[in-house]
Amino acid sequence: MQTSLPCHPLGAVNAFMGHIAIENFDKTAMSILTLSGIVTLNKRVIHNCCWQDYFMNLDHYVFARYEIDENAK
Repeated sequence: MQTSLPCHPLGAVNAFMGHIAIENFDKTAMSILTLSGIVTLNKRVIHNCCWQDYFMNLDHYVFARYEIDENAK
């Protein structure tokens, strides 16, 4: 499979990828970064739905976080 996306500096991700609903985006981001989590995709909006970003832990597992916000723009 070919992709135009660049490889992450830490290499390929493991087979697991989880999605986590959260209540406070900024507070949980600080906790993740404090515990050596790595941002793999910055916070972005999914219009009229939610905010979303992705982190990778040191074992290369990716976690997508989202905060529901029906007014997100």
